[in-house]
Amino acid sequence: LLPELPAAHGQNYSVFSFGCLCWRTMALGRDSSEVAPHAVIVQIRSLSKGALRLSWLFNWEASAPAELLSRSDVVRAFEVVGRCKTPEPAASETKISCDRSPLDCELPVGYCHLLEVRALLLDPTAEPGAPPIWASLASRAVQADLRSLEAVPARAAAKAAAKVGRPNFE
Repeated sequence: LLPELPAAHGQNYSVFSFGCLCWRTMALGRDSSEVAPHAVIVQIRSLSKGALRLSWLFNWEASAPAELLSRSDVVRAFEVVGRCKTPEPAASETKISCDRSPLDCELPVGYCHLLEVRALLLDPTAEPGAPPIWASLASRAVQADLRSLEAVPARAAAKAAAKVGRPNFE
């Protein structure tokens, strides 16, 4: 059993138990799967266009503060943050907002992207770019590899071995 740690609003705790090899993040006294979008899945719909479908689960009632959810002037939204694993200047961070899962989008082709989702409660009367009223923890990152098949070393080696007729044991 993992110890329960008291959590003040906004503090995160990471707990690792060597006995059972378990890891859990505590935030607001809850398990991280309750306060962050989870079960995030990315589907590459077109490698040549960079078209993706991103899906996730999130329980607003179990995660966001009840006093904020009960307000009629609060808008529920999600923010998807994409970061390229390539450290090139052209490969930057991408932010996409949406109101629900799934999200269909396009990202730059030729890069391997890491995608995270977080839930937001927004004030519709706030200035553009204003911080959210509340934000969940970010989901675990998922990877969308939009490099061409020739750029992926293992696949390129398998393709070359298939052309020559030699077996590939990778």
